[in-house]
Amino acid sequence: MKHNESKIQIEIVKYIRLLYPKSILFSVPNGHKRNIITASYLKREGLLHGVSDLIWINEGKVYFFEVKTDKGTQSVYQKEFQAAIEKQHLRYAILRSTKDFDEFLKLIQTIIN
Repeated sequence: MKHNESKIQIEIVKYIRLLYPKSILFSVPNGHKRNIITASYLKREGLLHGVSDLIWINEGKVYFFEVKTDKGTQSVYQKEFQAAIEKQHLRYAILRSTKDFDEFLKLIQTIIN
């Protein structure tokens, strides 16, 4: 993950954990460069290209968040993962800031109510 995306992700993680301390939020460290042997092991262990950066479990629901900078775009694998998640009727969002998380919350509240 690029340094700027990492800073954004750290802020988002702190924010969500502050607002929802009883929820489960974890990262999926898929985006780092690795040597061919390590990459081979990880793939056999279940590494999946394009998996979202963060997975949030709250009140029995699972959400997937991809973190991007203002100019960042999804890779082909990330788009394929998003499509697979949405096909399962689960929620996926691209977050560029904590403000995007707030907008996501408003959206899911509108859908629920």
